[in-house]
Amino acid sequence: MGVCFGCLCEIDGRPGTQACLTAARDGMTIRTQNGDDADGR
Repeated sequence: MGVCFGCLCEIDGRPGTQACLTAARDGMTIRTQNGDDADGR
């Protein structure tokens, strides 16, 4: 975990965050590298 950077996302407004090293919590805003929300919107 944390070595391939394949999971880079924007999490709570911080671009380039590694999702695999970030603990999930209620209310987080997560966007994939291509700009989609985590729920597909």
